[in-house]
Amino acid sequence: MAEGGQQQPLRLQEVANLAAIGVPQHALTFATLRVQSDRYIVIRNVQENQLIMVDMAKPSQPTRRQMAADQATMHPNQDLIALKTGTSLQLFDLEKQQQKKQVQVMENVVFMSWISENTLGIVTETAVYHWSAKDATEPVKMFDRHDNLKGSQIISYKADSSEQWLALGGILSSSDGSVKGAVQLFSVEKRMSQALESHAFCFKTVKMEGFDTILFAFASKSKSSGTSKLHVIEIGHESKPETAPKFGRKSSDIFYPPELGGQDFPVALISHPASTLIYMFTKAGYLQIFDVESATAVYMNRISDSTVFAQCPHMATKGVLGVNRRGAVLVASINETAFIPYVMSKLKDVGLACRLASRNGFPGAEGLFEQQFNELFSEGKYHDAAIVAAESPAGFLRGIDTIERFRSLPQPPPGEPSALLVYFQALLQRGQLNEIESLELAYMVVQQGKSHLLEKWIREDKLFATEQLGDLVKQGNPVMGLAVYIKASAHAKVVQCMIETGQSNKVVAYAQKVGLQLDAQQIVQLASNISPQAALELANNMSRAIIPQSKSAIAQKIAEEAQQMFDMFMARGMLNEATAYCLDNLKEDAPEYSNLQTKVLEANLMNAPQVADMILNQDVWHQYQKQKIGMLCERQGLFQHALENYSDLEDIKRVITQTHVLNPAWLINFFGTLNPEHGVECLDALTKSNARGNLQLCVMIAAKYTEQFGARKLMDIFGAMKVQEALYLYLGAIVNFSDDPEVHFKYVEISCQINQFSEAERVTRESNYYDPERMKTFLMATKPKDPRPLINV
Repeated sequence: MAEGGQQQPLRLQEVANLAAIGVPQHALTFATLRVQSDRYIVIRNVQENQLIMVDMAKPSQPTRRQMAADQATMHPNQDLIALKTGTSLQLFDLEKQQQKKQVQVMENVVFMSWISENTLGIVTETAVYHWSAKDATEPVKMFDRHDNLKGSQIISYKADSSEQWLALGGILSSSDGSVKGAVQLFSVEKRMSQALESHAFCFKTVKMEGFDTILFAFASKSKSSGTSKLHVIEIGHESKPETAPKFGRKSSDIFYPPELGGQDFPVALISHPASTLIYMFTKAGYLQIFDVESATAVYMNRISDSTVFAQCPHMATKGVLGVNRRGAVLVASINETAFIPYVMSKLKDVGLACRLASRNGFPGAEGLFEQQFNELFSEGKYHDAAIVAAESPAGFLRGIDTIERFRSLPQPPPGEPSALLVYFQALLQRGQLNEIESLELAYMVVQQGKSHLLEKWIREDKLFATEQLGDLVKQGNPVMGLAVYIKASAHAKVVQCMIETGQSNKVVAYAQKVGLQLDAQQIVQLASNISPQAALELANNMSRAIIPQSKSAIAQKIAEEAQQMFDMFMARGMLNEATAYCLDNLKEDAPEYSNLQTKVLEANLMNAPQVADMILNQDVWHQYQKQKIGMLCERQGLFQHALENYSDLEDIKRVITQTHVLNPAWLINFFGTLNPEHGVECLDALTKSNARGNLQLCVMIAAKYTEQFGARKLMDIFGAMKVQEALYLYLGAIVNFSDDPEVHFKYVEISCQINQFSEAERVTRESNYYDPERMKTFLMATKPKDPRPLINV
């Protein structure tokens, strides 16, 4: 409790302790522990070559894996982990226990961070790359690092929600013990960077009068002046409409307790998607909270006796999660019932309290809003009063009572809007109306004969969809009324409106889509009151949907009719129409369609290969004669489809060497469809067709399917290649994940042969799988220039 019995505005809880579950002290550092979200904490125990993953849903049950990774970071929302080992980067699916992507990098990777659901940011000593997790593409270079980051330890890389603004941050220790912070802010659209002096930063998107506004907050501490400030600026404002409000620039001083002797500084800024507050952690363990819209300091307290060096938003509490050097996992969150009273009593800033309550839905300022609303209303300032109601916490003023107060006002002079319309216009400028407001506004504009305004607001998603709103809109525009019914899930009204608007043929499909059980007799009777033709069409459609029939009989009948139609179109030289007809009518992929599928594909492969390519890409037909179609695909250069259809090994080996046109990612996955014996033979053929050109692809295939194909067989293949580093690259891709002694021995052997002594030294030092006596005998016999491998053994 605070002074006078007042509750504290911040809740602090230790939700786990990593030291208590066996995480050693030396692993509790920024270099070895990563937190990308409140789902997982990932720790690298370097001394034991161990990766520790702590699921925060069950923190007392960590998962440990023997893995010598240089870096590891978990996806924020998926069981997908990014790993760096030597020159290899990979994305590993923990749920499926398989590698999703892998790439060899030539530059030294110093930092990795997930910046969005699909993008991993990769920072090297010279540049920044983005690697997509949703496809097979390789990392894409985004920008070169700015000179202001030269020599810095990279501690943060973030992006705004659109990934059009990127920021890279680092720190550099000076000889006098001070720490300098540097940030590079990069615009993807303009391809331009701005260098900033800052220790911590974050992006935040807020609504300003209904417009999305991207803010960039950064905290700095100047070495020369000793001053420390938080700055908040708007970025990307030039892409907003001219009528949109501009944020400008806000800043405020950052306070540090004097007993720290000026040694404290910001280490992280965290924004939460559900709050307009930003959280700043300092080196001395303090947490400071700021209002991002004004850069005003709202609260400060020491939450840890050591640095909270890893942080992220905590979604459940709308707060933040952090880990300190003792291994304590802390969650700090706003005590919503006490926060606004604290701001008003301690900061004496009513405007700030009202804004925080409005933006975040915090209770405690209702009386202020109601008082301000009543004063403005009594003064005739109806627009201003409407804005207060629109921004009231949790919309508590936006009810039928407020609407009635505006409605009861005298009518204005001709040509001027009513007070009620002024109220609704103010609400519309700030977003979507609630259910009551939407209906009241709809009643008003329909009575005034301005139904077209409803259509505009519905397209802009300004009105809350209900069945009653659909009834009103339908009076002026039945099609738009149907759209409202669908959005409101008013299924009975949707069916009725479809019949009335001549869309009876869509009723059954809609009912099946939403799981609606139709009473056939009632629906047909309803339709007969509107249109006899619609009733007949609906009866036929429902009969087909309800009466059970033999699938085989239906398919046979469709095949016969489609064959006749196909022959008719082809006799007239109308290949496009013949193909379109078959695609529309052979959707079930039944065995009865085999002959016609073959004819359609054959005709297109000989006359319009691009159409055949499109059909095969859709992957909807599988009954055609695959060997015949495979041969035609090969003749037309459609090698991927040829491989998909061939089953004879010699055919596959002949086509698989066409790597200059085959998609590498697809080819890698194709190897997974082969039985192990065929896979080894095909990989051997690939290494022999263009040894150097296919080397990287062969290494990726072999690394992915080592377990299926067998490491010994694969070592023979790569060892037989005329490219000296072939075996080295293959073994380097698997040695960290293999427990085969032969793999570890051969990797050291080939590393020594090609003078890669650092790798030989690393494996002899880190590996527990090779035969020490055999390794010792080999190293003593070869006498490598670098004695460290022998010393390790």
